[in-house]
Parts: sequence; structure tokens; C-alpha cells
Amino acid sequence: MKTRVCKKIFAVKFVAVLLCFCAALFSLASCASPDGVYNGGNDYNETGISLPTERGDSFREINERDFIKTEVCSSSTFSLSASRSSYSYMRKAVNSGRLPATDSVRIEEYINYFNYEIEPPQEGDFSVQTNVFDCGWNEEHKLLRVSYAAKKIERESAVNNLVFLVDTSASMYGADRIGLFKTAVEYVAEALGEDDKISLVTYAGDVRVLVDGAGASRRDELIEAVSSLQASGNTAGGSAIEKAYSVAKKNFVPQGNNRIILFTDGDFNVGISDPDELEMFVKTEKNDGIYFTAAGVGYGNYKDDVLEALAEAGDGDAYYLDGESEAKRVFGEELTGTLIAVAADAKAKVSFALSQVESYRLIGYDNRMLTGVQFEDEQTNAGEIGSGRQITALFEIAPTQNCNYALPFATAELKYRSPSGGEQKEIAAEIVSEEETADDAFIGCVAEYGLLLRRSKYAENASFVSLENRLAALNLTDECKTEFYGLVKRASALRR
Repeated sequence: MKTRVCKKIFAVKFVAVLLCFCAALFSLASCASPDGVYNGGNDYNETGISLPTERGDSFREINERDFIKTEVCSSSTFSLSASRSSYSYMRKAVNSGRLPATDSVRIEEYINYFNYEIEPPQEGDFSVQTNVFDCGWNEEHKLLRVSYAAKKIERESAVNNLVFLVDTSASMYGADRIGLFKTAVEYVAEALGEDDKISLVTYAGDVRVLVDGAGASRRDELIEAVSSLQASGNTAGGSAIEKAYSVAKKNFVPQGNNRIILFTDGDFNVGISDPDELEMFVKTEKNDGIYFTAAGVGYGNYKDDVLEALAEAGDGDAYYLDGESEAKRVFGEELTGTLIAVAADAKAKVSFALSQVESYRLIGYDNRMLTGVQFEDEQTNAGEIGSGRQITALFEIAPTQNCNYALPFATAELKYRSPSGGEQKEIAAEIVSEEETADDAFIGCVAEYGLLLRRSKYAENASFVSLENRLAALNLTDECKTEFYGLVKRASALRR
């Protein structure tokens, strides 16, 4: 009799546990994205409808700056950057049926994702293009644009010492993670010069040097080593970075391009795990002439804040590979711009004319602001600009009542160093208002899209309807810009 009672109690408990388990599965399913990936968290649009976001992905908090009265402070100083990971992360999210987290939206990276009609420099390292034109979301304001185009350098002009540092932990499993690294390396291997050196360092439960300073003659060995990689185990990111720098120093090329390229979802949990310590370590090693570039992949565990900080500290750029096309662009079509720098510690200053501009606000670059002292200081760590890259800064300005559109609105300055060192260089240009170009109109649309995704308090009359109408009127033919138009339409549907 006692045995029967126990069996009944066990059966009841088992059924209860099973029901709880099924309820948990249902709960997870209700939070899944359209592609079946558990998102866990929620964001909300202006109507209060919950929108799925990626639990586990982390970003630096962005605090948008208010408008600044020109009479209070007449200049804006900030570090330039060619990073564009924010844009491809947004593309991944929207194409998967989600809106990106607001802190993932760095509007300057959206703008700098595209190429514009800017005359390349005839002499020197940079050409400059500026303009003042209408603001699509506030008819009382104007947009002020400053664009720099870096000279193109032939890839053969510099010998490369590249160390690929690859996360092979379990979180990197999949074609959209470690698979994209394999695709990227194939493009790099095809472009290897006779004197180039490539190393491969992997990390999971331990750190391994699989290839050490291989030249073009060992291209097949490199491809074979990469093809055999499997993702499993824990993550030992900190100690792996130390090993990567050790290998880079061993194969150091004087006057060459010495660079570590990290591929990871950004999850560092063994070794130097503290982001501040990692950033300081990379910043210290950069002084020895070794640059650091970060390529992030995956979602649900993606640590954008860590990768962005490491790339900034190492005078490199941060990328997010959301698919094979982005891997091809970064490490194939634009490999020279990814690897070879034209300028290091690049920083900008825009000084506004008090008689022309009542107030102004820099759109984006929220985490890259500098003080006036930092702008003048040659030791200030700032951004890297690669071969052929274009960098744009966009301001929203409130003109004065007596504004004279025939006069300059501001002066733009750029200070930077040669990647090989030496004294700081600088260029300057006046900013006047001219006829709006198709590029100006497109840049304004990209900025407005960013404001909408950020739910910015400065969006004023911005709307997806107006944005789509203006994009349709531009008759876009560029593949990337046409794709952007499609993303705007999808994001608009997700906001409804």
C-alpha cells in the first residue's frame, strides 16, 4: 500500500514538472524571433507595441548631446573613425524581422557605410567636400556636411604582417560565425603579396598558434588550417590577445603594416576579461607599431562595446560581418582600406561663425568627443583612416536670423599623423552653402533614419513616410544605397 502511494506521488510530481517544462518552452517560443532565435528581451515602438531585441548583445550607452549655443562654445572637436559595424548589425536585425537596439545605432557609422561622389586628393593625403543644405525633418534648420576622402595606396606598397586572432569557442559555431571567418581569410589569402606574412592564433579552452609567419608560398597551408577549425569549448580571449601580440612582434616588419585582426562575437571570459584592462593593454601595445582591427559576428552574445573599445584603443576599425557579402566587401573588395592606413589619430574640429550659426548639434560621434586641449595635443589617441576611405561628419544647425548664405558658415580642420609616426599634419577648409547634391540628400535621409531608429528627441517631424518618399525621388542606382532603401521599408513595417 505504501509503495502504491509513493508511486502516485511520484507520478503527480513528474506530471507537474513536465507541465512546467512545457510552459517554459512555450514562453521561450513566444519570445522567439521570426527566424526562430530566442531574443529574450523586448523594446517598444512609439505605439507601445513590444519589439524583440537580442538578449546578450551589449553596446555602449549613447547619450545624445543637446544643441550648443555658438555664443557659448563656437567649436566642436571629435575623433574620426571609419568603423561601420553599427550599420551591418542593423541590417542583420532588420532582415531578421527585428529593429536594432537603440544604443547600437551610431548614426555616423550609418552615414560612413556608403561611398559618395568626392574628388580624390590631387595632392596630399585628403580632399575635402563641404556643404550646407536643407534639413528634412526640421524646415527651420539646415544640415552642415564635412566629408574627407583619403588617398588610395596600392596594396603592394606596404608589406603586411597580419595575425588573425580567432575565437573558436562554442559560441562561434555556425556558418554565420566561424564560417564567415573562413570566407574572409580566403579573400585575404588570394591577395597575399610575396613578402607578406600571415599568422593564425586560435583560442577556446586554450590558445594555439596554428600558423606562424606564413608567406604567399604557404597559402595552401593557411587555407587548410583555417578550413579545419571547429568551434567548441570555453573562451580564453585575454591570454589569446597577449599571444597574438607576441607573434606579431616576432614577425614585425619595420615600415610595414603590422596588424592583429580579431574575429569573435566578443565574449571574453578567461584571462584579461575586464574591458578596461583589455583596452589599456591594446593601447599600450599600439605604441610598438602594431594596429588592432576587430571583426564581430553572431548575435545573442555579441559584445559590440568590447570590440569597439579595443578597435579604438588599437587605432583600428570595427566591423560586423552579417553575411558573406560583408565579408567580401571588407576583406576582398576593400581590403586595402581595411589593412593599410593613410592616417592615424585623425581628429576633426569644426568652428562655427557666430554671425551665421545660432546653435548646432553634431549628429553621431557621441562616444568620440574630444576637448579642445585633446584636439591640439599630438599625443591624443584618435581614429584611423584607411586607404581610399571616406569620412563624413554631419551637423544640424540653426541659422541666425540675419544669416547670409553667401558667407562661410564654419571652418573645418583635420589633424592626423602618418601611420609611420612623425609630426602632426593638418588641413583646413571653409564651409559655404552651395546647391544641394544627390549625395547631400541621401546623407540627410540616412541621418533621419538613424534618428527614427534611436527614437531621438531631436527627430522633430521625421517620419518613415517622408523618408521613403525622398529616397524614391533620388532614383538610386548604387547597389548599397538601393539596399538601404529596402531596409528603410522593412524597418517602417516593423515600427507599425
